[in-house]
Amino acid sequence: MKYFYLELKKKSILLFIIGLMVNPVCSWGTDSSTTEVENKNSNVATPILVEEVPHSVLEEPLTERVAVPSKPTQTLGMSLRVDGAYSGGGAVYQGFSIPSIRISGFGDVGKYLNYRLSLGQTREFSTATLPQLLPVEAYVVFNVRPEDGDSVSNLKFKAGLFSPSFNPLWSPDLTDVNMPDFNETHRALFLSREAGAEIIYEPFKKYLELALGAFNGTGVFAQNTNNSKAFTAYLKISVPIGSDCIFSLGTGNYILKQSNEGSVNYKSVRVSDGFAGIEILSVKTKLMIDAFTSQFDDSVKGINPMGGSIVFNLGLGRYFGLFAKYEFATKSPVLSGKIRQLQAGPELYFDENVKAFVTYAELEAGGTTDRSMMIRLRLSI
Repeated sequence: MKYFYLELKKKSILLFIIGLMVNPVCSWGTDSSTTEVENKNSNVATPILVEEVPHSVLEEPLTERVAVPSKPTQTLGMSLRVDGAYSGGGAVYQGFSIPSIRISGFGDVGKYLNYRLSLGQTREFSTATLPQLLPVEAYVVFNVRPEDGDSVSNLKFKAGLFSPSFNPLWSPDLTDVNMPDFNETHRALFLSREAGAEIIYEPFKKYLELALGAFNGTGVFAQNTNNSKAFTAYLKISVPIGSDCIFSLGTGNYILKQSNEGSVNYKSVRVSDGFAGIEILSVKTKLMIDAFTSQFDDSVKGINPMGGSIVFNLGLGRYFGLFAKYEFATKSPVLSGKIRQLQAGPELYFDENVKAFVTYAELEAGGTTDRSMMIRLRLSI
């Protein structure tokens, strides 16, 4: 019996030594190869595989899933754009002025929702200057798929106070449009920012964009009591040429109706616009052309303005470039007669956030011609 006990003890020790050689004690526990940490930015709890230390040598390690909740992603960014100008020689505007100022807050809530709120001293698409800051942009965008994801397509729902997708020279902020100011013809003819909703479909991100929108019309942002309604449609195609050049073309359309025909406030507007452009990113050179036809009817008269514009930016180095713009409209619903403007001059780039336009402008509107020189400094942070 004693001999049997000694033999059993020797075999147990031998099995223990063999177990240490096959599976050392220091390797027991959590193995990095079996630990999964996925979607760090996800709002869904992430499962993590954890191996428990076995109770004996011959037992298999146990694996269980532990849900580790993660915090939702939420961001907030701020931007400021201030335009200061000095004009001389003109009959209407002279001296120092701040023609445009804009403060914006923007960000993301989770993966699918982003927002923007902008305050400005002017209606961005109007020549009227207001003495106080007013909302010029306040909207949210819901993305069916994350914008920063790997999906090829996306569908967006946009609602709030904003400008409809209509023309690359019209809809973006001046920070994104390399011009001293918006076109005079666009100010007179195109739909301004207003409360509404838009559906944007991108079957191929950065290459094809389609949008349909419904808006409350051109009422002033405040207690809006007008009964105008506007519907918009937009298509843009972008074609990369190599790695440094982008060619784009598209069309924008809108229909607006206010009140019933025969009433004092009756207004009916139809505008169709087509555009095409090419941009060379490395040398800051861009050419954009647009042309439009329209129909304006109200209780007094009916007109059919046509026109277009050519905008050219030529980069001549890191700190210097040239700007030129010509635009015209055969008639104006606001002023009598045609609209014609020529604007040209050098651009100065001090750094990524500061640039200046020194331009000569000749504007013909309402039967009068105004010639002026302007220096416009733009700070964007």
